[in-house]
Amino acid sequence: MESRFIISVNFRETEVMARNQDDIIWRGVIRRGGVDWEFQLKEYLRTKHNLLVGRQYLKKLILDIGSLSEPGTLVVRGRNLTTDLLAAQEITCFQVSEALDLEIQSLISDLTTIFAGRLAQADGMISYAVPIPPELKPALAYHPIILTGEFSKLRGLDQMLQNGLSVNIVSETTNG
Repeated sequence: MESRFIISVNFRETEVMARNQDDIIWRGVIRRGGVDWEFQLKEYLRTKHNLLVGRQYLKKLILDIGSLSEPGTLVVRGRNLTTDLLAAQEITCFQVSEALDLEIQSLISDLTTIFAGRLAQADGMISYAVPIPPELKPALAYHPIILTGEFSKLRGLDQMLQNGLSVNIVSETTNG
């Protein structure tokens, strides 16, 4: 029976699993997810633009507007930390990408570790996984990995993971 790998990027964690038609036959968890991206973007806006933005708005920026690959600008609204008044700041999608880069690179590093069959603790994020059984490894080469989960909607994430992991990634959001 054919196995497929799935990467599910969620709020608190990223799950990596291998499924056949009926069951999850292998599963690993990385304690890294959208909450970490929100924190990085919040800190970026605070330090670079002196702007405090709420959590729901950060999530909207990441999922609805943010992009790792497409050019463009967006207006971010929040509280100016100097004047304590509402303010708006135009930022580029490149700046969103810059803000999230460290977390995305850390996720790629953790996924590389899992796919290599090693357990590791990097940057304080513990990867919980039993090593991938050897009989599942060909699925990485022959079938695209399906990217899913709430935070997989960040435009360009699939391409960034594909380039970083050197495997074929198909985003569930672009396929229906």
